[in-house]
Amino acid sequence: MEMLYKVDRNDRVLGKVDRSIAHKEGILHRSGIVFLFNKAGKVLVTYRSKEKETFPGRYDASVAFHVKYGETYKEAAERELEEETGIRAKVHYVGKFVHHDEPEHEFVAVFVAE
Repeated sequence: MEMLYKVDRNDRVLGKVDRSIAHKEGILHRSGIVFLFNKAGKVLVTYRSKEKETFPGRYDASVAFHVKYGETYKEAAERELEEETGIRAKVHYVGKFVHHDEPEHEFVAVFVAE
């Protein structure tokens, strides 16, 4: 079970929700993406496996993640960047937006890193 933040349209915490239930019921929750740039200024993108449950075979940010209940957006970004790429780097917050594309209904925080 992966517990996420259940939030309202202003990103205020309402409680926690299991990831599978959030997706199944379209519950607004927290997530994020990191765009990783190399020294030449080029961004690394990923190609999602065709076996992925959501958006299979599509391009994505360098790192995409859910914010686990109990961690901040930034902590989640740094955790996932290292888990997914093996790179430990400072992430810089850019902003956030609401994304609603079934089954996702989430606040997405955007970070960049080099």
